[in-house]
Amino acid sequence: MSISNPGGAVGPSLLQKLPLHALIASLPFSDFLQTGIVAFSAAPIMGDLGACPEEYSLISTLYAVVAIGMISMHRGWSNSSAGGA
Repeated sequence: MSISNPGGAVGPSLLQKLPLHALIASLPFSDFLQTGIVAFSAAPIMGDLGACPEEYSLISTLYAVVAIGMISMHRGWSNSSAGGA
């Protein structure tokens, strides 16, 4: 029994979709791996700094906010300088 295709369009084959599916699978895995690395390294860093978990979380959050801000500023600088004199 065949499945009817009302538009007559043929979608991409499984082999063509494989790189996209591999990318989709690898992104959550890399995030999981990064979270594990950060959690594993947090205790020695907190011990060396003498910081409690709340202070460590605050510093990590501030670092992330500043990093995002610097990335966005850099992108703005590179976009504005591209069309310059």
